[in-house]
Amino acid sequence: EATDRKAEINGFPIYARSIMDIATRSGPTTGYTELGSYSIKGQVVRVISRVHDGSIWWLQIEFEYKEKIVRCYTGLKRVDVDISRVPDEPKTPVGSGVLTMDVAAYYGPGEQYKEMPAKMTPEAGTSGTVLFEENGWVCLEYPDPNGKLTARVWVPAYAVQY
Repeated sequence: EATDRKAEINGFPIYARSIMDIATRSGPTTGYTELGSYSIKGQVVRVISRVHDGSIWWLQIEFEYKEKIVRCYTGLKRVDVDISRVPDEPKTPVGSGVLTMDVAAYYGPGEQYKEMPAKMTPEAGTSGTVLFEENGWVCLEYPDPNGKLTARVWVPAYAVQY
């Protein structure tokens, strides 16, 4: 059964304002691949979940950038939100999975999200952990072959065997 990860309080999504430009990662620590920085100071973002890495809070957020949606992680200091209102990210993964074909990878669950650069797109045969399912897409976490970091990307669920 698919899990919908949309954070809501009393049925309403959580929105907050960015208080500085956003440096981003594919997951909730500096052990994840860098996705770049975005000049969105003052822009409203959707806050999805939170993770504490032992020293700081990381937020999973979404925002529009150049007519696409970006879903990523950033430190709490960059977003003006009451952390007590933000739900924890689910800790239990869906399971292990293998990418069975070459497909485009995205920053979120759908083609309306920004497409990952080629260096962040896993090849067929890549094994990893399926963390979340949403709208026919899965978030696949795997060791980034380009370095020592971990990567998270969204790919169509039909392309992953798990």
